[in-house]
Amino acid sequence: MLRGHLKANREVIFGWIPADRLPDKGIVVSVPVSGTTGHSKLYIYNTGELKLTGLHAVNNSAVTGYYLDMVVPLN
Repeated sequence: MLRGHLKANREVIFGWIPADRLPDKGIVVSVPVSGTTGHSKLYIYNTGELKLTGLHAVNNSAVTGYYLDMVVPLN
């Protein structure tokens, strides 16, 4: 389970998940943005690296962060 509000730059690795929880093939999930209506993609690579990419929002300049309140199937 990923839970919380994240402030991070897109297109850069911003964190890692523990080695004993790595997904076999990697995962891509849509995450809502804060500050305006919209979403971004969260990539969880099979190395454990986390990266946000892309943005589809009503007002891109109003985005203040990302909500990571979700269950993501890991090992």
